[in-house]
Amino acid sequence: MKKLLILAVLLFCSQTALADINSDLVEAATAGETDTLNTLISDGADLKSAGGPAVISAAFAALEHQGNGEPFDKQVEAVQILVNAGADANTHFDNGITALMLMAILGQADAVRDLLAAGADVNAANNADGGTALIFAVYGGSTEIVSELIAAGADLDAKDAGTGNGDGRTALSYAEEKSHAEITAVLKQAGATP
Repeated sequence: MKKLLILAVLLFCSQTALADINSDLVEAATAGETDTLNTLISDGADLKSAGGPAVISAAFAALEHQGNGEPFDKQVEAVQILVNAGADANTHFDNGITALMLMAILGQADAVRDLLAAGADVNAANNADGGTALIFAVYGGSTEIVSELIAAGADLDAKDAGTGNGDGRTALSYAEEKSHAEITAVLKQAGATP
């Protein structure tokens, strides 16, 4: 099921990509060329205009690699390098998908912490169904990330659009549905409602 969701997110993101921002930062980040990325940053690359697009591009590339069964650790490292250097942690695709959401579903706790420390909006919701990073983390199955997002102020009762019939779902309802007992307990302890 997780692989199916990741493939759906991949398809959705690929259809609503950022405007064509072609930069050395984006190319290095997407390719996971961390040495090149560090050199570009040291040489004064423009993080203000190209840093955010590089972050979301690297996060998407990580998801794409994971969906293809390929290693994606260098793209995750690229996300961390960029946000720790000051790149915008809130850049998103046109559909509202953020790097925080993608790192959450991929189970990348260190990257999630770095994004939150860099000011990523813990309650940003995507435009398609209103899903938040907390809901993505539940799908990813990471209790650690769910806890990190709760500590960062995630809205426990945020609902996505569900099936589109006014039946929006919360992170807790997904955790219960997926039989994530530990995540369910963490969410309930924090005060979440279905």
